[in-house]
Amino acid sequence: MRGLLTILLMIVVCAVSLLFFAQNNQDVVLSYFIGESNIPLSFIILASLIIGIAIGLLVLSSSLVKHKFRARQFEKRLEQKKQELENLRALPLRDDY
Repeated sequence: MRGLLTILLMIVVCAVSLLFFAQNNQDVVLSYFIGESNIPLSFIILASLIIGIAIGLLVLSSSLVKHKFRARQFEKRLEQKKQELENLRALPLRDDY
């Protein structure tokens, strides 16, 4: 059910995006250091979106790598603690009373 809702939401977003890009087809003068170009506004908006997504993924990936590294450290510590617990359970009980 959740997958179906996700697919429907993606279809609606794509349809709205296509309508938005179709309405913004005017040419815009893009000036840069060595010249200028006439580029459709929809292309500039799409390029900005793609660049923003790329920067967001770059920032997210660095955070994700850090969290995966910490998770591996915690898993190693957990395994050590489990082994220590098993070793303590295997020791015979002494009754010195």
